[in-house]
Amino acid sequence: GGSVVKWFASQDRSLRRNLLENLGPIIARCDNATVNDKIFGHVADGFEDKSPVLREMTVKAILTLAPKLKPVTLEQDV
Repeated sequence: GGSVVKWFASQDRSLRRNLLENLGPIIARCDNATVNDKIFGHVADGFEDKSPVLREMTVKAILTLAPKLKPVTLEQDV
């Protein structure tokens, strides 16, 4: 719930990396609205991270998030 959203909002790179590495089980416990409205934007911020590793992990994470995302979310420019 709320804690997970706060974790995704964190700028701590080690926390973000851990979240991305374990995204599947975390997202499985979240409803679609939470993923769309509260988590996706924070994950998408990783596209602009200075770390190439985090940027690559972010790209892969979108595949995990995609089944829970609304089509309009997938079509937006990030």
